[in-house]
Amino acid sequence: MKKIKVNGKEYLVEEEITLLQFLKRKGVYVPYLCYHPYLRPVGSCRICIVQDRGRYRNSCATYIEDGMDIQTDTPEIIQMRKWMLQFLFGERNHYCMYCAVTNDCEFQNLGYYTGLDHFHFPTFKNIFDLDNSHPYILFDNNRCVLCSRCIRVCSEVAGHFVLSENNKGISSMIVADGGKKLGESLCTSCGLCVQVCPTGTFIDKYSMYLGRSWESQKYQSFCFACPVGCGIEIYNRKGNINKVYSDWDSFTKGLICYKGRYESVINYRELKQKKLPTFNLLNNYEILINQVNSKSVVIIDGTLFNEEIEKIKKIFNNIFILDDINPKVLQNKITFEELDNYSVYVVDNWDINKEYGAIGSVLKRNSYYKKAKIIQYKDLVNNFEKYSFNEEKVIFIYKNYLSLLPENCK
Repeated sequence: MKKIKVNGKEYLVEEEITLLQFLKRKGVYVPYLCYHPYLRPVGSCRICIVQDRGRYRNSCATYIEDGMDIQTDTPEIIQMRKWMLQFLFGERNHYCMYCAVTNDCEFQNLGYYTGLDHFHFPTFKNIFDLDNSHPYILFDNNRCVLCSRCIRVCSEVAGHFVLSENNKGISSMIVADGGKKLGESLCTSCGLCVQVCPTGTFIDKYSMYLGRSWESQKYQSFCFACPVGCGIEIYNRKGNINKVYSDWDSFTKGLICYKGRYESVINYRELKQKKLPTFNLLNNYEILINQVNSKSVVIIDGTLFNEEIEKIKKIFNNIFILDDINPKVLQNKITFEELDNYSVYVVDNWDINKEYGAIGSVLKRNSYYKKAKIIQYKDLVNNFEKYSFNEEKVIFIYKNYLSLLPENCK
């Protein structure tokens, strides 16, 4: 139990929590820029500073300690935040009236909050080329404040590891794949960089000038482009969908792919699912049975025929589905937290960057951080002698509309 003071009021804190998280929970507003509630804190922008027993501390990266005496809005702190923002505004081109995200920008809102109505330094500099190479995203380093949110979400959440920071000082810039144009990189177009960007550095091309967030009605829904069913937030203005964001509080924890974020907007939600190529699993019964152990798990699409599911049940004891379309035959569900806990992922001929993009993010993230194995199913079948999983936790993930029925039974 820790005892602290915040602006003269005493609190008892039991859990291990950062100061900013605690203040937000208690309704004490502290501005921030580099912090995002679903990303690892780095404490780089210094906007969230508070005073603790005479010391200035970054509240986003400081865990609560016993005996803290926190002041959040002294005149000195307010003036320091204003100077920090002025340096950031003056470093590059933040001429808000000509920016597509004006009036819907976290950085601009901080200027209003601190009363920053003029600058002491020259500003509005364009020192980087505008990157218009991506089909969905406009990328402008001239509006970047180097908060690293995009880098962190691309690696920690999406698992793509495309974005990084290059150079130093005023020449620092966000780059894709070490220096490629965004449209020429390995970017999978999940759009999470756009969603977490607090400025106009990353902008959705198909959402520009269609309406601000506060002008739109927001609906919680699910994406039906594939059986994963990612949680989404639909922004609607005057009967038109102006953008789609992923829902951080859904079961996919903010993960989404380009189908749900962009194709739904471009095609006005008229999504048409196409039947995918078939594959006869029955020919590989013997190989699979030799590879499957008691910890092995399979994820299948809930739209499979009952006969197909029954045949899969002959191989696997632990079967989960991606949705509830066929709950009477199989009622098991697997969560994304459980999906994180496997050391071997066997993938049946689907592109982890473009199909089931949210699941692909989990696989790539675990491959990098936990050294999990990602094995293509065809490689397992053709070279089964080199694979021996023993007691490793293996999960098989099959493509939607997989057909196990013989050709003459269709």
